[in-house]
Amino acid sequence: GDEISHLIILGICSALRRGDACRLEWSSVSADCKIIAVRTNKTGKTVQIPVFPPLRRALLSRPRNSKYVFPELARMITTNPDGVSLRVKKFLSDLGYDMDGETRSRGLKKANTRGYHSLRTTFVTLAFEAGLAESTIRQITGHTTDVIARYYYQPRAESIREEFEQKMATIFGEEAS
Repeated sequence: GDEISHLIILGICSALRRGDACRLEWSSVSADCKIIAVRTNKTGKTVQIPVFPPLRRALLSRPRNSKYVFPELARMITTNPDGVSLRVKKFLSDLGYDMDGETRSRGLKKANTRGYHSLRTTFVTLAFEAGLAESTIRQITGHTTDVIARYYYQPRAESIREEFEQKMATIFGEEAS
């Protein structure tokens, strides 16, 4: 329901890892819902995340009757983390997404390419495509190395074509179309 759809919006708009997103507390969200400042569980680093309009709308619509933004998911992530993953996959599958992704073997740890963690890839790709500096993306995601560009950025074919055309046009002294 709403918790899962709002969790997915949070993942796409913040790149928070699953546990950090499920355990997000209202005390980490600014009163006007424009900034999330949260200490990440994996690295212990505090990240400051600007809240984009779709996420702000989702946050403003959430009840504040718990210390957690997602009280049911905060309970579930502690007792049954796979249950959260299954709900996310089911929600996305019901929307028509193919959730039978392969397992990524590069990087520090294997990860399914079609699950909650893939929302970090979506965020990083959208941020790069929007022109954010890698240093800014690293601050938001909590990464301290260039792992972002190597493992998370998945440029779209159209972006690659546009960049290639622009660079090649410069070489040949032409204007890009």
